[in-house]
Amino acid sequence: MAKMTKLHELNTQELRFVDAYMEHGDHVKAHKEAGYKPVRGNASKKLKELRHHIQSEVYIKIGTHVPWAVKEMVELARNSASDTVRLNALKDILSRAGYDQAIQIETNDVSEKDLDSKEMNQEIKDLIKLAGPQLKIVG
Repeated sequence: MAKMTKLHELNTQELRFVDAYMEHGDHVKAHKEAGYKPVRGNASKKLKELRHHIQSEVYIKIGTHVPWAVKEMVELARNSASDTVRLNALKDILSRAGYDQAIQIETNDVSEKDLDSKEMNQEIKDLIKLAGPQLKIVG
């Protein structure tokens, strides 16, 4: 099993391996560039050993681009010449904000005949409140 250490606990050679691998994605080349001896299979072992550190680096690298990606998505939604692109950008923005998820509403077997108009109005108000901004009324 690979040793689980924090990224700052890696030695210089391991840090060079992670940096090189992040740059080009070739574990054999990263192994060589980090200064390890070219022994068959060692590059794959090193990749497996450091996979958690590499995953952390990937997560950080992607995370730094999130504000840019959001800005670009909003820009497409506002300014694209294509209606389809604008619509898809808007759908994606709303989806990521949670506005496209179906709402589950529990019902019981009370018939509308069993409710007076005041109870019926209250039931409708409660359902609308529960559904919130995602409410879609379908004919």
